[in-house]
Amino acid sequence: MNTFDDLESYVVQSFMSDNKTPTVYPVGPILNQNNQTFDDYYDEVKKWLDDQPENSVLYLCFGTMGSFDETQVMPEGFLERITGIGKVIGWAPQVAVLAHPAVGGFVSHCGWNSILESVWFGVPIATFPLYAEQQLNAFYLVKEIGVAEMIRLDYNIDFSGKRVSEIVGAEEIEAAIRRLMAEKGVRGKVKEMQKKARAALEEGGSSYKAHNLFIEDVIRNVA
Repeated sequence: MNTFDDLESYVVQSFMSDNKTPTVYPVGPILNQNNQTFDDYYDEVKKWLDDQPENSVLYLCFGTMGSFDETQVMPEGFLERITGIGKVIGWAPQVAVLAHPAVGGFVSHCGWNSILESVWFGVPIATFPLYAEQQLNAFYLVKEIGVAEMIRLDYNIDFSGKRVSEIVGAEEIEAAIRRLMAEKGVRGKVKEMQKKARAALEEGGSSYKAHNLFIEDVIRNVA
């Protein structure tokens, strides 16, 4: 499982205590550690981030499949209003962005990879789930472990087009973002979880031990 004990301790313990369930090995967080720097293609993005104060940038990304209606994301004059204070790009080198010291918050669809990356770099999330298990992830982050602020927990997009998507208003989004960027409690909790994530992979850490146990079990079963 791409998780670690301190992030989902009760889930891990639940699996471990059930004799009918195959052994679970929480070996995370697993993420692309080689993608923490910008390549030449994103040099412009890096330069823009380098010019911003520490913890001042809000990063918005909604995954490979995430998308919104135009009425949700592109009010008239939006691009003109953000000139000089914001940047809109296509595909983003997410790990490199989250690793940059200028980034202080992350508006996310709450996909699991994005959650692990935000925890690894200590960047708090404002939750905007779209589909699949993301609503459950958002609820867990906000209500259970307190490392995220809520824009929405139950927002859901109907990709079939049969249902008109709800529009989340600017006031609701702004209030959540202001809490995210200013709230020391949430920021402190995600920094604590960041330390635990990194400790889990160090020698003697919970994920380090689980990885070794997995290898030992594979060798024993093959033999």
